[in-house]
Amino acid sequence: IAVITKRESLEEIRNTIEIDDQEMIIKGYPATTVEEALKQSIIAERDGVDAIICGPITAYTIEDILYTPVIGLDVGSKQIRSAVKTAVKKI
Repeated sequence: IAVITKRESLEEIRNTIEIDDQEMIIKGYPATTVEEALKQSIIAERDGVDAIICGPITAYTIEDILYTPVIGLDVGSKQIRSAVKTAVKKI
């Protein structure tokens, strides 16, 4: 699962999260602007991620250009677990 957000938030999350007895690998992609987030989403899809979690504004655009499922929310370390659960349901 790719998480695209600011570097500070990425430093607060672990590399794996266990959801329903499955260990999900979380890969962080730092971005501070919408343009950087769009570039990072393309890189994430090329890396073969199963889903992308990012901010809501960026998510609307990414959904239109990528095939990977996108979950848009204000990403903070506490919301990551909930977003990963949503991503697992979509993939």
